[in-house]
Parts: sequence; C-alpha cells; structure tokens
Amino acid sequence: MPGVLSGIRVAAFTHFAAGPLAAQLLGDLGADVVKVEAPWRDLNRYAIRDPEKLQGISPYFLATNRNQRCIMVDMKAAAGLEVVRRLASRADVLIENHKPGAMARLGLGYQDVKALKSDVIYCSCSAYGQDGPGRDLPGQDLLLQARTGLAGLTGRGDGPPIPVGAYVIDAYTSMFMVVGILSALRHRDATGQGQWI
Repeated sequence: MPGVLSGIRVAAFTHFAAGPLAAQLLGDLGADVVKVEAPWRDLNRYAIRDPEKLQGISPYFLATNRNQRCIMVDMKAAAGLEVVRRLASRADVLIENHKPGAMARLGLGYQDVKALKSDVIYCSCSAYGQDGPGRDLPGQDLLLQARTGLAGLTGRGDGPPIPVGAYVIDAYTSMFMVVGILSALRHRDATGQGQWI
C-alpha cells in the first residue's frame, strides 16, 4: 500500500544522523528519497564497524539511511553540479545538514534551488541556526548534550557528566525536521508556496 507521501520526491544532502534520520522518516512515509553522497562517501557508511566481524557497510549507516536510494556525485565538478541541480529541480523537498552556507557556496542554497523550483520545501539543519553568533560553532549530538546540560542529568550526582548512550538530540531534531516539512507541504498544498525551514 502506498504511503501518505507517495509521489513526493526528496533530495537528501545529508550525513551523520539528524539529516539522514529525517530523510529516512520521510521515506518510511512513502516519499521517494535520493541521498546524495560525495565520492569519498558518508563518513558513517564505513566508520562504525568492527572490521574483524562485519564486512561491508556499517550497521549504524544502515540504521539511519533506510528507504533511501544513494547516488555518488562530486558536486565540486561542473558535471556533478549539473546532475544535482537537475535532481533539485525535480524535488518537492530538499534536506541538507551541512555547515551553514556550505550549500550556497556550491550554488545549491535556498535561493538557488528556489530559482529552479519555485515551490520547493528546503530544510536546513544546523546546531545553532543559519545566522547569529553561534552559526559556525561545531554541532554534534555529544557536544549538544554537554552544552544543554543533558549530560549533567545522567550518571551519579557526585560524578562527572555522562552523555546519554543514544543519539537523542539528533533523533529529536530529525522528528522536528519532519514535522516542519510535513507542515510546509500542507501549506504548499493550500497556497502553492514553498519555503525554507
């Protein structure tokens, strides 16, 4: 049976956890998701595995990239950039979780993609937003557990902070990304307008 997002096309420029998890959830709902990877591939594809016991792709990568077709493209080459521009021009939703400004430097920022497809839903995920004083600070689940005090809430009261064992901030973020995307798709259905989340 087709999912509720059957017919929705998603271009996912994602890596690590929050972005891939959001794309995965959209795929779970029936969207056609294409994950774009650089030639050196998503770090998590091979990084978290035991070479003595596991051959091939990391279970972590598989757990965060379900229901996504992957293509490998060098976006810094003219031919590769043309491929991803064609993909973006046909996407209902574009998700990216790179450092703020990275997609724009490639000519794939919101305004660039909006020029290709005026009603696109463009979702950017970063630790501290796209502008403001913290925009260029590193953001990763464990760092954010420390900065928010979450790590200080676990463990013993007389000991050091201990991070939560799972990537809870990335998972929580991905769910809010999906809520925002679904809301934007509903808004587009009603008004014909896309937006940048």
